[in-house]
Amino acid sequence: MPVIVGTIIWAVAGIVMIAAHTTLASHGVTWWIGACAIAVLCGLMGLLYLNHRDKRESVRSRT
Repeated sequence: MPVIVGTIIWAVAGIVMIAAHTTLASHGVTWWIGACAIAVLCGLMGLLYLNHRDKRESVRSRT
């Protein structure tokens, strides 16, 4: 659950950053958009890993 919440928060932050691109550009911090994108990708990879781990544990518990 925390991975899902964190990923959603980063995605929302990224959308806000994209909407404020001109302001970010004037302050020279457009890299924040990239940081949000990387965080969302890491969160999605974490969700895939957790899904894989849960499936593996359920197979082990059946045997």
